[in-house]
Amino acid sequence: MGQRLLIIRFSAIGDLLLTSPVLQYLSSCGHRLTLVVKGSHIGVAELLPGVDELLVWEESYADLIEHSKWRYDAVIDLQGTYQSRSFTRKLGLRVSTFHKPYLKRWLLLITKSPSFKIQPVVERYAHAASPWLADGILPMELSLRLPENETIKNALVFVIGGSHAGKRLSLTQWQEIISNVALGTNPMVLLGGPGDQKLAHELAEEFDYLIDATSYSVALGLSLIRDAAIVVSGDTGFMHAAALLDTPLVSFWGATHPNLGFAPWPVRSAQKEVISKSMWTPMSKHGKKLPFLPNPMNKLLVSEVLSAIEQMLRDKTTP
Repeated sequence: MGQRLLIIRFSAIGDLLLTSPVLQYLSSCGHRLTLVVKGSHIGVAELLPGVDELLVWEESYADLIEHSKWRYDAVIDLQGTYQSRSFTRKLGLRVSTFHKPYLKRWLLLITKSPSFKIQPVVERYAHAASPWLADGILPMELSLRLPENETIKNALVFVIGGSHAGKRLSLTQWQEIISNVALGTNPMVLLGGPGDQKLAHELAEEFDYLIDATSYSVALGLSLIRDAAIVVSGDTGFMHAAALLDTPLVSFWGATHPNLGFAPWPVRSAQKEVISKSMWTPMSKHGKKLPFLPNPMNKLLVSEVLSAIEQMLRDKTTP
């Protein structure tokens, strides 16, 4: 019999998207899902599959503490922070919490050794939700609630953004990539957020065939990703979306690294990873560049990104 589950995941775009396989599976098992997110990410949460009710954390905090015991059967905490743990302890319900491997992550960042490779975050979400999941595997085909993309199909999408410098390529690196990708029938699109519009403007001025989509909503951006021929991205929410939506993907890594648990999931044949040659990779979980060290993204070989793109384009045209 299905249960009424309260699920906590406050942010951010990539992390919320990576809950999709677990949410969809929980829903298919007959459970009723209420998802709590922070207000700044409600737009992304509205796209997730299997969610019956959305609550904004800032608006619902007091009400949840007072009434959760009668409204829900259990809590799944997919945030796993001090804030979320403190909150769920006040609800008087059974709680299953997503655990973060702090020690293993620290050892990986210090030693750079693959011996400390961290389990994919989607699988760790699934472990937290396992008491309510039937035996089986997580869904690979996801039903994200995306709008129709009526205009740009089969594009080569360059995701030029990133939350921190260690996840972003420089203007010069993007210029080298774009100038060396053969012009074909595929539109070329620049995707990012409001903070990337200056870079997009500089690139579009130099390459007038580029389409600047940095002003698009997240939902429209995800529709572009779904309908793209190839996505080229750093460690971003759009990168995770490409993997989840089975879009061919070239991902590049500077201050972060796939071994930190945020590699493209699921692993598919049409995926290639290009990792910086810097001795400082990985430097941080979130892509922050330490102030006293060089940006590892400076040691990313653009030639490897170009080779990966060219190989993917050949694979798409080979019968």
